[in-house]
Amino acid sequence: MSTKEQRIDKGPAYRQFWFWFVMGLPLIAVVASLTSVYMAVHNMDRPVVKNAYDDGLDINQDLSREAKARSLGLQAQLDYDASNHRLHIILSAKQALLADPITLLLSHPVDDRQDVTPRLQADGPNRYVTTLPDSVIGRRYFELSTPHWRLVHVVEFPFHQVTIGNP
Repeated sequence: MSTKEQRIDKGPAYRQFWFWFVMGLPLIAVVASLTSVYMAVHNMDRPVVKNAYDDGLDINQDLSREAKARSLGLQAQLDYDASNHRLHIILSAKQALLADPITLLLSHPVDDRQDVTPRLQADGPNRYVTTLPDSVIGRRYFELSTPHWRLVHVVEFPFHQVTIGNP
């Protein structure tokens, strides 16, 4: 045998180093793209509102409810007990409040599946209490409302005491 003679390997291609070296990068790209497609399909963004046009028309009504809360001088004092997840709400106003049902909405800034509408229980005149689920943590949009007025605020759970509204 001469020194310049090359050795020819006649084994199957899948047992060769260069086969895997050349084919590896395209295979990795295909797997990564399929993974990206899977993640995009299963983690789709949901619309924040179902019908943005109607909500746009309703904004004047919402602003009038906030103006009504200001004209009443409505304030809400929030006391949150993180140990047992109880939220106490004390309402005060310059004028007597109507006995309308009060609704509390704690909206998550990003994920509407984490929105919470706890049931408020009367705990005396203009005093309410509710127990929040453990999942209520971090930043939330706080909306306390009736058909006539609405108080909105951004709160960071857990907190100790917060006052919202205008005196």
